[in-house]
Amino acid sequence: MKNIYNTIENAIISLLTGVLVFIAVTWSNQRIIDNLTDELGKKVTYSINNEFTKLKSKDGSAINLNLTNEQKTDSAASNREKRKRWFNFSK
Repeated sequence: MKNIYNTIENAIISLLTGVLVFIAVTWSNQRIIDNLTDELGKKVTYSINNEFTKLKSKDGSAINLNLTNEQKTDSAASNREKRKRWFNFSK
């Protein structure tokens, strides 16, 4: 009888250990993937911004593609208004 209890106890301990290891590995892999994604995102954004700054208009002056915070806010407010109008229209 003592043998059965020891076997069950060992099985439970092994199962819990396996679950904890699985959680730890999954969590650490997700952190690594998130960090890589952040780094790649930064590099891609940087290269896109770098290419945009190289663009020139026909008269030779640089094209300013950077939006100021006010322009971003205005654009977001404009989009909200459009959604409100569409929602009211579709009722």
